[in-house]
Amino acid sequence: MIWINIFYRLSSSAAKRIFSLCGIIISVSAVTNYMFFGNNYGNMSSLLVYDNILMKTKTDLLLNAVILIAIALIIYLIWNYKIAIIQSVSIALCGAVVITSCANVFSVNKDISKLKTSLETYGNKEISLPLDKNGKNVVVIMMDRAIGEFFPFIIEEKPELKEQLAGFTFYSNTISYGNCTIIAAPALFGGYEYTPEEFNKNDSYSVVEKHNQALKLMPSVFAQNGYDVTICDPPLANYCWTPDLSIFDDIPNAKSHLVKGKLMDLNNLSNTEELRNHNFFAYSIFRSSPLFLHNALYREGTYNHSSKGFHFLGDDMYVAEGTIDGVDPIFMSSYTVLKSLPDITKSIDSGNGSFILMENDTTHDITMLQEPEYEPSHSIDNREYEAEHGVRHSADGRELVFHNKTQIIHYQCNVAAMMKLGTWMDYLRENNLYDNTRIIIVSDHGYNLQNLFSDSNRYDNDKFDVSSYKPLLLVKDFDSRELKIDNTFMTNADTPSIAFKELIENPVNPFTHQSITDDAKTIEKIRIASTGNYLISNYTRDEKKFKDLDWILLDRTDSSDIGSWQLISNKK
Repeated sequence: MIWINIFYRLSSSAAKRIFSLCGIIISVSAVTNYMFFGNNYGNMSSLLVYDNILMKTKTDLLLNAVILIAIALIIYLIWNYKIAIIQSVSIALCGAVVITSCANVFSVNKDISKLKTSLETYGNKEISLPLDKNGKNVVVIMMDRAIGEFFPFIIEEKPELKEQLAGFTFYSNTISYGNCTIIAAPALFGGYEYTPEEFNKNDSYSVVEKHNQALKLMPSVFAQNGYDVTICDPPLANYCWTPDLSIFDDIPNAKSHLVKGKLMDLNNLSNTEELRNHNFFAYSIFRSSPLFLHNALYREGTYNHSSKGFHFLGDDMYVAEGTIDGVDPIFMSSYTVLKSLPDITKSIDSGNGSFILMENDTTHDITMLQEPEYEPSHSIDNREYEAEHGVRHSADGRELVFHNKTQIIHYQCNVAAMMKLGTWMDYLRENNLYDNTRIIIVSDHGYNLQNLFSDSNRYDNDKFDVSSYKPLLLVKDFDSRELKIDNTFMTNADTPSIAFKELIENPVNPFTHQSITDDAKTIEKIRIASTGNYLISNYTRDEKKFKDLDWILLDRTDSSDIGSWQLISNKK
């Protein structure tokens, strides 16, 4: 804004022409890059950090390069033969940018208005998780993106968890029906009627209505049977990023809360605004640049911020220093909920029994943590700990070695979540609420860990890395005492059946009037959906099917066997 103008004014006439020509080429190229390239990287946080790694194909890179070269050549030719056209195009582009910006501002303000209304209605309630000390309780906690394959290594690194989680069964042979929340979560909450395949067969309702049905299924059935029902942060309720809790208003005996972010200590987040301002400026440069520069400019979400660094010192030693003052506010908004579970849990004596449904993003909104405490810190340096513990082990002798940031921080946040849940289990025991409570800790899907658990190159992207479809499933039944590992084939769509078992006789879906069972799991081949189209903004309110699905066929006997997975190459 300043120096280029000064250089321009001091230049010769010939140099001014070069400045002007380059300025036009760069401006048109920047608008082209922003409008047509790099706009499918997925969901991002308020700090402008994407959920997933940046995925670009060679075709994308080549197409971007060809178009930018063509733009430069066309502008150069017009510049030499019809410069008035350049002036008209420049004015038109400026007008288009202004109009687009105004439309975006209007859209954002409209969404913020809705959010404020929702927060005023549901966000100011006192948060309480009631558990009946004289009745049967059921708790379902969805840990978004928790990786099932990490659990055997976590309990060996943190053996205290074996006592804290005594009574749980870890189902090691569990799969999800999708690789992202929008297509995988409905089956977790609603059972086998809401797998992606069945979801798309049902033309009676829109995708939004079917998603809401799945979220409401367990709360509705438990409420109908006299249970006190509490719902916290149901994911994508009414297809809103901040859940629209009004969908639960018609369920009697049900209370719903927006918990995420409410329990944070804001004193630890003093540099958040500074970081966000940096990222907004850096993001504009990143999105306006050619595709081949995106990884270098984005730098795994740091945008090359001087106070945020991370690098490996060999295969099993890494160091992170000065990371956002050590505190990521997005991570903290969910982590503090798990940390506060003992404080918000309330013992009641209704005799009705309680049902609690909660979603938490500690394992999704990941960040670097200080080891061995696995807690956020103002200065993180894990070299000493990694020198001794860089290779994790499971009880059956397997080794876990991390090779990049994506892998290690996913593991760290999974450990942190388990440690806080373990502390809550201790609290439940101390208050005589453990034995009479059935607890299901389950994730909607896994994540692409870049073949961390497999030497095969067969699955080399988000669609086909088996870890994307290997969720966590931990179940503690009433009066159970031992921590067990069970290799029985399971899916996270078993969650409603497990929750209702021996408590609700012949449970029925209140929306479709079909019996709720796990019979569909017995078929020989399981159809799993994969998509990169996981943003709710890609769906209108009246669409009835998931779009752009790839299908994977799984032999149900052993999900850990790479040979059991087969890609079906069609999108329907």
